[in-house]
Parts: sequence; structure tokens; C-alpha cells
Amino acid sequence: MKITILSILIHAILIIARGQEVNIFFASDGEELYYTKYGDGPAVVFLYGGPGYAISAMKPWADSLSRDYKCILYDQRGTGLSSNVKLDTSTINLKRAVQDLDDLRSHLANVQETGKFLYPPIGVHQKSHNP
Repeated sequence: MKITILSILIHAILIIARGQEVNIFFASDGEELYYTKYGDGPAVVFLYGGPGYAISAMKPWADSLSRDYKCILYDQRGTGLSSNVKLDTSTINLKRAVQDLDDLRSHLANVQETGKFLYPPIGVHQKSHNP
């Protein structure tokens, strides 16, 4: 009986985690930042408000879009999985956020994943400096 319950529980966890892959990239200042991929297809990078808001709030959107798109949920510096970094005025500012986003874009290009960004203010600022 215990083995059956354990088996069902493991199967349920695998179904929930299906198609989900956590990845690390290194920002230009050497900090490890994280993003999670869902699905396959053309890439779409999700950014979420902030600073201070974790990307996990966008997961329901990624779940629904992941049937047609590779959804990349980026945990910006100081949020979610990317929260174990140096946090002060030299690292939490618009210039650093734009650089981190450009570093992610470069990383994704290196792993053959280009796509569109959903644009909150940091994305707009990044695109105005790096069209």
C-alpha cells in the first residue's frame, strides 16, 4: 500500500514538473542568475515587474502558452532563484537590470534560443539601448 501511494505521488510530481527545466547563466559581473523553461517552439522571455517580485506569478501564463512556445521565465537579480546575490545600490538599479537582461539574451543566443520579450519597463529600456 505504501509503495502504491509513493508511486502515485512520484507520478503526480513528474506530471506537474513536465517540460520544466531550471537553468543558470552568469551575468557579466559573475553572479549566477536563473531562468526556467517551459514547452517547445519559438522562445518568449517573460519579465515580471519588480524589483522584488518573483517570476513565479507568471507561471500560469507560461503553462498555457507552453503548448506552442518555449516560455522562459527569468528570475531577475534579487528575486526567486536569483536572490542569493550581492544586493546594494551598485547591483539593484536600472543599468544593472538592463545589463543582466542583455547577458541573458546573449546566453540564450549561445544556446540557440532567440525569441521575443514581454516588455515591462526593464525590457523597454533594454530594447532602446540594444535594438
